[in-house]
Amino acid sequence: MMHSIQQVTLQVRRLYRTFGSGSNNKPHAFFINQSKLHNKGRIVCLLRTAETRFASVFYAMHRAVRCKKALEATVHSAAWTDMKGVKAFILRAAKDVDD
Repeated sequence: MMHSIQQVTLQVRRLYRTFGSGSNNKPHAFFINQSKLHNKGRIVCLLRTAETRFASVFYAMHRAVRCKKALEATVHSAAWTDMKGVKAFILRAAKDVDD
């Protein structure tokens, strides 16, 4: 499936908002734990894109690809499926991980 740059940018921003920024505590905590497991004990977080720096979008995409296994493990974990009261944008970000 082909994605335009705008769609990919939106997905990367949604992933950061859900898993990377810490503003959503549970998804962020689940991701941090999985990131530590998949990166030899080091926490590798997602990067935030900047509106004024177009290159930051590509750095953020590269980091999202690097963290793909940790993101997939987070979304497919038992703790994730047991989470209640999930907001719609968090569910959409989880779907973006599978795309």
